[in-house]
Amino acid sequence: MEEELSRGIGEVLALADSDRDLRSEESVLTLRRRLDSIEKRIEVSGRAYNEVIEVLNASITNPPSSVVARTLGFSTREPFTG
Repeated sequence: MEEELSRGIGEVLALADSDRDLRSEESVLTLRRRLDSIEKRIEVSGRAYNEVIEVLNASITNPPSSVVARTLGFSTREPFTG
């Protein structure tokens, strides 16, 4: 789904870029600004998530907390790559 959304947004922006009148349209400029803002928020959130995951994974793999983690069924998590 994420891939389809990215592809769709890319197609809309490519269409806007190819049309001179559409490119300067305020709604397209607003869309670009909002997409930039969303991308930055995702990047910041991804970094914060990865910091937490790094601590969690270390706790799960390093004794003595690893014993408790295994007993309770905790497992390591993959970092955000988005």
